[in-house]
Amino acid sequence: MGETPIHRILALIGYFAGMTLPEFKPAYYFTSEIRWFFSGEIPAEMWQWFDPQGLARNEGERTDDYLVLPGCKTLGAKVREGRFEIKALRGSPIATDWPLGLLGNKEEWVKWSMAHSEAVQLLRSHREGDWMAVEKKRRARLFSLDENREKEPGSHIENGCLMELTALHVRGHRGWTLGLEAFGEEGLRQEGLERAASLLLSKTSPPFEAASAQPASYPEWLSRLASTG
Repeated sequence: MGETPIHRILALIGYFAGMTLPEFKPAYYFTSEIRWFFSGEIPAEMWQWFDPQGLARNEGERTDDYLVLPGCKTLGAKVREGRFEIKALRGSPIATDWPLGLLGNKEEWVKWSMAHSEAVQLLRSHREGDWMAVEKKRRARLFSLDENREKEPGSHIENGCLMELTALHVRGHRGWTLGLEAFGEEGLRQEGLERAASLLLSKTSPPFEAASAQPASYPEWLSRLASTG
């Protein structure tokens, strides 16, 4: 059996885990997440619905390069603004009913991130067609789980939830995603994810139909996209 993208990622994890110098050690953190994807152009009124009070941070446009893992929902890797990032699913997803009639699983992830040119070069040395450049235009809001209120994006908080709305363009396909990512203490994350979702979703009717929302992680969504050509 030849080398697969997953083998490459696991080899890279092993390579960097074996480094002894502190500056080469990747940072890692845990998150609880829910994300929905939608096909087509993002409705113009969606930006206003997401951020009616103008609190979101406009993060502009960027392109992330993802290593696509066919059929894989539990592991992802990408290069983002010079950083090498890996994420892996922990445990079993929890089926959850969300406001607005949305369905989707709460998922626990662990992420590694490293600003290290050698990691990026190693990843980019394997480009036999299993990479996808994903163009993103994103806005983000930040909810503090400790203070139970919204904070200015970029504020330093220990326990919080990032809420984001992102327009996507990949290989001629246009879509968009609405996602929530809670971070911090394990005992707060899952419950905090639901609190933040209530803040975001329990308001005026959104400019989309719940039936059009496809719950998925980025690895799962990209795998589906790759399989359809």
